[in-house]
Amino acid sequence: MAGRWTRSIPPVCIARVSGVALIGAMALAGLTAPSASGHPSSAPVPESETLPSLIPPGDIPRYRSEVTGISPPVPRLELRIVGTQDRLEATWLGAEPLVIEGVGGEPMIRMSVRGVSINALSPYAYKSGERFGRADPPAEADPDAPPVWNKIAPPGPISWYEHRAQWMRAERPSVVGDGASATLIRNWEVPATLGGRELSITGVLEWVPDPQAVRDKASEVSSPALWALILTGALVLGALIGARVRDTRGVGRPRTSMEAGSG
Repeated sequence: MAGRWTRSIPPVCIARVSGVALIGAMALAGLTAPSASGHPSSAPVPESETLPSLIPPGDIPRYRSEVTGISPPVPRLELRIVGTQDRLEATWLGAEPLVIEGVGGEPMIRMSVRGVSINALSPYAYKSGERFGRADPPAEADPDAPPVWNKIAPPGPISWYEHRAQWMRAERPSVVGDGASATLIRNWEVPATLGGRELSITGVLEWVPDPQAVRDKASEVSSPALWALILTGALVLGALIGARVRDTRGVGRPRTSMEAGSG
């Protein structure tokens, strides 16, 4: 299981650094994630443990997400992608609360020196508990409702499946083409606030080709070009040798009377 388990709060365990912490946190507020049967469960199982990946296994390591900036800059705020594009991890130990917003603009995660809390009414918090967003929020979740904060961990890093920074479908992006070249898929942004001031966390999602595919493409491209270059060089060299032979053909033999008279 991704993440590191550090505590057990009945009826669920909370992942200290894992996207499944978000699903677990909902249960602490009396909300539950749907079970495989579709019925609520008092001890939700992380959906990422039971649902298959939508992305073909060979393509999974080809997607690469990276944090590129925080605007305006915030000293001591640490952000990184865990894995190639699995989860966004944030660490903030400042006195002012850092709040990560969901796709609906609602407060989702709050963190500070006091600890890490989850808004139990954030629909995106439920979606972020599963890699492809297949955990349905309950009816109580409402992005426009005042947040209901539930503390899930002491101060420290927390990570979640940040779908805005991920590729979410089985088919490759059209910009990737045959997949043999490094390609920028898109730029991404996650809004946040620090003490009420707006922040923008930005990054890129890229396609990183398989090294063998790069070698194969280079071979396909270079081989005809190499043979054309060799052929052209041989023709040029042959022409130069022929011209040199013609220029030196008369060296060392006596001139004829006609050649002498013309001189």
